[in-house]
Amino acid sequence: MIVSLISQKGGVGKSSLALAIAWELHARGMRVLIADTDPQATARTAGEIAAENGLNGPTTLSFGKDLSRPNQLPAVARQFDHVIVDTPGKLSEVTTPVLMVSEVTLVPIGPSPAELWGNADSITLVQAARDSFNPGLRAGIVYVRTDPKTVLNSRVRTTLEKSELPMFSSETTSRVVWKEALLKGQGVAQYNPKDKAAREVRMLVNELLVFATESREVANG
Repeated sequence: MIVSLISQKGGVGKSSLALAIAWELHARGMRVLIADTDPQATARTAGEIAAENGLNGPTTLSFGKDLSRPNQLPAVARQFDHVIVDTPGKLSEVTTPVLMVSEVTLVPIGPSPAELWGNADSITLVQAARDSFNPGLRAGIVYVRTDPKTVLNSRVRTTLEKSELPMFSSETTSRVVWKEALLKGQGVAQYNPKDKAAREVRMLVNELLVFATESREVANG
């Protein structure tokens, strides 16, 4: 499956989430590609760090404007079980081509009014893609970097649950281990398997796989 992560708002931890999902799928014995379309190249850099550290992780490739060429990403995707596409931290010229070939799109949003408002365009664009050229696309919101002890956290989640896109029940909490894992070029669940963040990622990936299966069932009628 091709899973893309889309966000209009930078700094939501999108790249870290993409890496975490890809590494967890890889750890489960699947052939995984991380397709980095972000000019900041966070995923690509993480892949280079992992290689320098001798870590066996997912394959990482960078894609730019040429991603819009017909069938480019799907042709590469056939060599893998799953492709996780990390997109720029803003809607760009690669966003639509990515949505055209995605089976599942995730919109990560944190417990902040700015992220809530800033990603309204992301949700609208995903809906337009589904209505116009990719009717089989399934899309969902992932609540990230949360602080369950705060009232704001609960208020933002309640608002997101009323969104046009379904919201994953799994979420990730704000923990230092996410930054530590990125410094090692690793997924957080592999960097520290006993941390709470590792359990959160495993639950999220479990939910994602079910979500993707439902997507295929819808597409096949």
